[in-house]
Amino acid sequence: MLRITRPLQRLTPARPAAEPRPAAPTVSSHDGSLPARWRPLGRTELVDSVRRICTLCGWSQAPVGRGRSLAVTSALRREGKTALAAAIALATAADHTSDVLLLECDLVNPTLSSDFGLEARPGLTEVLSGAAPMDVAVQRTAVANLYVLPAGGPHDNPSRLLRSPAMTALLAEIQERFAFVVLDLPAVLENADAPVLAGLADGTVLVVRAGRTDQRAVQQAAGLLAGATLHGVVLNRWRPALPDFVRRALGG
Repeated sequence: MLRITRPLQRLTPARPAAEPRPAAPTVSSHDGSLPARWRPLGRTELVDSVRRICTLCGWSQAPVGRGRSLAVTSALRREGKTALAAAIALATAADHTSDVLLLECDLVNPTLSSDFGLEARPGLTEVLSGAAPMDVAVQRTAVANLYVLPAGGPHDNPSRLLRSPAMTALLAEIQERFAFVVLDLPAVLENADAPVLAGLADGTVLVVRAGRTDQRAVQQAAGLLAGATLHGVVLNRWRPALPDFVRRALGG
């Protein structure tokens, strides 16, 4: 387990490896075209960073038997958690022939159905309330092996659904069906369901937006995730400081 004070992986281009290795398929080379919002995720340097996150989370090998689950959350909204969850799902689908499910657990602020051009419902809400079976709610995307279970329609008590035995049973059923399951959770400091859901997953990563989230919020979020297996922190939108001579050359 990585220390919470040390980022698991910065989402920036990495230096080339010392030894050459066979090129892995890029996300954009997979069957179908990416939705417009996710096309930047097909950049090779970003895909490489996401793959390192997957490796550090133990996703480099396909599981035998029960599928693996990884929850992605953040301290606050708009830190990039949904983008990272989608990137992990896309990269995993590109690297494996096994099926991957992106599960939208943010029932209050859902975006994945519109982002992927899918039907908004039935979704997780309908499955948990018994209005639709899982097989009907899960939708195939344009990317081979990648499926999405969107949040679904609004509900008067989404917290009750997410904390119900039906949610635990559904996740177990999903992990029997899919080799990899990525859970897009609500923000920890804005939704009390996030730590509970994180505890159901095999592991969790916490997304922090550089220059926006203060250390106190990160520490508070990490404390609330004490019941989950926290792999570490992903520092999003991090930019390395340029040497003085480079800034001067650029006129900065």
